[in-house]
Amino acid sequence: MIRTCVAFQFVTVLTLCAFGASEAQAGWVQYFPDGLSGNSWYSRVLDGMNEPSLFERKADPRAMAYRFLWLRSSHDWIAVRLEETPTGAKGRVVRSRHGNDNPWGSVVEERDFVISPGEWKTLEDKLSWTGFWGMSSPHSNLDIGLGGSQWVVEGIRDGHYHVVDCWTPPLDSKERHLEAFVELGKFFLEVANVSVSRKEFY
Repeated sequence: MIRTCVAFQFVTVLTLCAFGASEAQAGWVQYFPDGLSGNSWYSRVLDGMNEPSLFERKADPRAMAYRFLWLRSSHDWIAVRLEETPTGAKGRVVRSRHGNDNPWGSVVEERDFVISPGEWKTLEDKLSWTGFWGMSSPHSNLDIGLGGSQWVVEGIRDGHYHVVDCWTPPLDSKERHLEAFVELGKFFLEVANVSVSRKEFY
């Protein structure tokens, strides 16, 4: 299969749960819209991280939040959520460790932090530079392998939901026109004070 980035955007609508109607009745939270290829995997990981569904919050026109889910094949998984609240912007970072005997991961670190007005402005600038809300899937001849990483960036704003799902954006980012998207991911990590080595950044 050849795929680099897949983007979905939804206005507030009623939808069936991505896991199917029977599982929705059993109490499953719908994290992503139907049709996202990694839906089941990403949802299980976010649920294990005790992360809320941004997709289900899109019905609130006042909600504004963004999340970067970074799923690496050989290193810890990380989720960084940034959101506006009545008392100011705040963030939450979660690190989950996975392995052959633990395919969904276990939380090894979680913490909350405050986001300054300047940092939120930088976030908005990087989203604009990326063209996040209109980002579509770029063409690529890369063969998707078992290694690498998945970058999943979500956003809710003014009753709209958008998600972009990319395989290993740092790989040939210039040729794939993903440099701005990579910088956006870096910013999520920086504002959450997450340090990684060059070897771990993929």
